[in-house]
Amino acid sequence: MTGYALVPDVEFARQLFTRAADMGYAPSQYRLAVAYETGNLDLPADHRLALMWAQKAAFQGIPDAQFLMSCWHLRGTMDGVPQSHDLACRWAKQAAQNGHTRAMFALACFYEFGIGTEKDRAIADKWLHAAAANKDKLAVQRIRELKAASRKDKKRCNIM
Repeated sequence: MTGYALVPDVEFARQLFTRAADMGYAPSQYRLAVAYETGNLDLPADHRLALMWAQKAAFQGIPDAQFLMSCWHLRGTMDGVPQSHDLACRWAKQAAQNGHTRAMFALACFYEFGIGTEKDRAIADKWLHAAAANKDKLAVQRIRELKAASRKDKKRCNIM
């Protein structure tokens, strides 16, 4: 169609997101979680409602919501969300298994450094390479760093 223009109507958008979220539509639940976290869609920032909507979306398998829960638990700065490295790791794993690229990188870091889980280099490498395969810049950079460190170690171990 030519000459068609979309006029933004934040109030109408908020009503539609709320109606869909109330009916159980997980993508709208996630959208409301972010809106309540940030004060977007002309909504007041309300961490209690942000948490409620994020949990609903996360439990329905929305990777962005699962990763949001991971971030909140890692930092422990969201009202009603205690800092828990264990829960941060579990939510990141859910998001990574559902294809969330940044969660794959985060999970690699959790396993590499033993945050919320036991250190496991093999699992860390698996998730690091999965994130890099999805073109996560931080994962690609970390792989470069690890290769450079490995080359330095090999030079130091050269006894001949």
